[in-house]
Amino acid sequence: MEKKEYILYVKVKGINQQQQTSNEDKIMNIGSIYVGTYSKYANGCLDGAWLNLDDFVDFDDFERKCKEIHRDEQDPEFMIQDYEAGYLINKRNYQESGISWIEEIFEIAENFRNTSIEEGAFYAFYEAFDHFPEDENEFYDKYLGEFSSYSDLGYFLIYELGCWDVPEILKNFIDYEKYGREASWDFHEIDNYYFWN
Repeated sequence: MEKKEYILYVKVKGINQQQQTSNEDKIMNIGSIYVGTYSKYANGCLDGAWLNLDDFVDFDDFERKCKEIHRDEQDPEFMIQDYEAGYLINKRNYQESGISWIEEIFEIAENFRNTSIEEGAFYAFYEAFDHFPEDENEFYDKYLGEFSSYSDLGYFLIYELGCWDVPEILKNFIDYEKYGREASWDFHEIDNYYFWN
């Protein structure tokens, strides 16, 4: 995999700042699954293996490992029999089934690794819009920032976005918390990540 540079946004005093990093540092907790086969299950056998999806480069790599585990079958039909929580598996409507839906999870993880989006914000986008962002443009068109308080949000809206032109003499009289609380109704807020409605 080629090394790519990208930018993570970090929160400092209510203002988003950029931090340079590389995609080699960027991982996602996908989760683990137990892979058996329908044939074995039908014959009362639960033989299989736990596989941590974070250990695989892509879906093809994962599928090769499944075939290796079940090499005693000529054409195994894989069956996901259990999982251990990882955000993507929980949010992708896990059900006992074949492995075809796992391919979509690897695509989502790859999209995430190829962006500058921070993991918490990536998940928050899903919670706000019921799908993961297709690319950075879709994400940043809707993303306002991460704010730990209504005061931080209010301050950001007034001074960083320029919602108001506040004379210097009045700056000490503004209730940033109250303004941020009222303004927050215009946004989706998930775990302190704010998105435009």
